[in-house]
Amino acid sequence: MPSDQTEPAQPGVPAKVQPPLRKKAVTLYAIIYFKIAKGIGFLLLALFIYKQANNNNSSAFAENDVKDLTTLVTKLRRQLDPVSAFLWQHLPDEQQQQIKDYKSANPGANQVQQLVVQTLNAVIAGPPIWDPERFNGVKLQPETIRLLKEAPAGPRSRLNRLLLEDAYPSELSRNHSRLPKEYDDIMHAPATRWIMDHLRIHPESQFFIDMAEKIGDLTESKVHRVALGCLLLSLFPLVEGVGMLFRVGWAGWLAIGEAAFFIPIEFHALLSPGAKYRWSILIVMIMNIVIVWYLFANRNVLFRHHQPRQKGAN
Repeated sequence: MPSDQTEPAQPGVPAKVQPPLRKKAVTLYAIIYFKIAKGIGFLLLALFIYKQANNNNSSAFAENDVKDLTTLVTKLRRQLDPVSAFLWQHLPDEQQQQIKDYKSANPGANQVQQLVVQTLNAVIAGPPIWDPERFNGVKLQPETIRLLKEAPAGPRSRLNRLLLEDAYPSELSRNHSRLPKEYDDIMHAPATRWIMDHLRIHPESQFFIDMAEKIGDLTESKVHRVALGCLLLSLFPLVEGVGMLFRVGWAGWLAIGEAAFFIPIEFHALLSPGAKYRWSILIVMIMNIVIVWYLFANRNVLFRHHQPRQKGAN
């Protein structure tokens, strides 16, 4: 038999994974699963950001975050410090009277606690509350100082909450995880924990904390655009993965183009001063380089629907 003839198909093995395609298909399927997983990841991120845009309370206080209601109420109604005076001014006369009448043993204590929490959350959701004179004498935590140095324009709910936590360290609970509540709920859901445990990924790692904080710091005008961008980014790898699964030629070229597009962006990010997670960026860039090289080098084998015609066939 001539050496260039195609090996006869083996029973029970699909033609598209016959030798020599079988070995190459293993790598192809790994790329396909990577693309689909990447698309699902961006899709979940888009849904999470969209939820944040319509539920802007990621940094909000809950009622159980008030550790010492009596002391906090005393500071507010006596306006013992500039921050307390600032918060007191945000209360209507009727609510000020409720706080003045507050006694811990009264049946209306829970109502006053709800009122205080609502006031704090209204301040958090508003403009930046930082003022050097207002917070003079308040010991700021390192995370608060870091956000103050960044000082981006727009609402800063995360910074506002940290400032209130620093102003009332004994009265308010500090958010030790530093994660928005919605993010924390998603990352600790049973299904998410199962995936994270098998992939050995820890949602409390600095990477996920930074990502959650960046999402929480988005301004209202940007958050919908970022969510739409993540949605579009999810469509590309999903279409590529499903297309390559069915050996559609244009899906392979789309995967090559998408991976090649991000290589210079990742290279620039790798060289940027003060860039975080250089090793992660480097690994992703290497993966994209491998994807581009592998798909392009094997394009004629991987995306061929038919078997080569044997010599002498009509």
